[in-house]
Amino acid sequence: MNDVQRCDSSLVPSLSLYIEEDDEQTVIHPSANIYNSIIGAGTRIAAFVEIGGSHIGRRCKIQAHAYLPPGVTLKDDVFIGPGVRFTNDRHPRTGELWTPLETYVGQGASIGAGAIILPGLTIGANAVVGAGSVVTHDVLPGETVVGNPARHHPIGISPLRIYQPDSDSDVLMILQPRKIPQAIESLERLPIDKVWFRAMTESELQPKINRFIAETNYKNYLIVSDDVCVTPEALAKVRELLRLFPAATGYCRVDSRSPQVNLTRRPVTLTNHKFPEWADYDFFHFDDVQKIADPFLSWFGGWSLTGLRRELWLEFPFYVNAVTKAQTDFETAYRLAHAGIPFITHRDTYIEHLKRNSRDMRKEHWLIGKQQPSVDWQRQESESLR
Repeated sequence: MNDVQRCDSSLVPSLSLYIEEDDEQTVIHPSANIYNSIIGAGTRIAAFVEIGGSHIGRRCKIQAHAYLPPGVTLKDDVFIGPGVRFTNDRHPRTGELWTPLETYVGQGASIGAGAIILPGLTIGANAVVGAGSVVTHDVLPGETVVGNPARHHPIGISPLRIYQPDSDSDVLMILQPRKIPQAIESLERLPIDKVWFRAMTESELQPKINRFIAETNYKNYLIVSDDVCVTPEALAKVRELLRLFPAATGYCRVDSRSPQVNLTRRPVTLTNHKFPEWADYDFFHFDDVQKIADPFLSWFGGWSLTGLRRELWLEFPFYVNAVTKAQTDFETAYRLAHAGIPFITHRDTYIEHLKRNSRDMRKEHWLIGKQQPSVDWQRQESESLR
């Protein structure tokens, strides 16, 4: 492998192979054929492996005769068994131009010998793919799939056999179509189990969130958007409310300069019977909220640290508006209002909204279309706030 190059600086596009420098030893068998790829420190690659145009994380183990074509990303600590085949074209034809579809394998996942992975899929963190399986759909974090086509196997009870939460614990579902450093840093510090739904539209989120709730057993599921900064104190207060009430929410300003907050005095309406408009919300003002000392009602949460008991999520699933293919926060609030269920909130659940004005989508941070969608589950090993 005469084209192997090592460097301490960022990847130079002209390099055919970049191997990270670190104290961890990277071992690549001389017969492996690797080009246009990044190999993480501590990774071990066996004989007759072919890797082209891929990004391999740290401490991965790739066994003999595996094939990883352009577009494959393995996060850290992934195991690839012997003879595993990834693909990157759904409709292969000779002599036609095509763009490789990207495949994403989350941290700690294991793919058994001889498995075939169809293109454009996400295999979640700590998932297990059985030997000889043909994977045709995304695999949830922690899920075990086997067969042709690969299907959920009860040995995994995805994803709870790997991460079994206490039945009285909570999880924070983070909707992350963007990557805003200030917001991400605040969310990462929160002492709670987290699931990051990255680089997805709300329509793409709908089946993934509903499936995650159906196949896990937390007591309370909270949602937060990716353009807010959350303090541990605000999170603790919302969780305290959820111990007493089936639905609770934090709040923030409609945008960083607005006098209004995304809490409503009355149930949201749907005047045109198709999609929500600004007049369908009767928002509280920030100064008014600060005068309320006790918990109070709102009929909207806006995914500002908004939580429901599991049984409510199952009855009122995450759902996009049929016209806009978005506004899931409104749809949930609207259906809950028809059932007579408000959100309970408190002035101490305030979180900071980074949105600068009503048109600010912060598209300079956009992940959708720029990276492979993924679902990453982070377990809080010890948590005093439970």
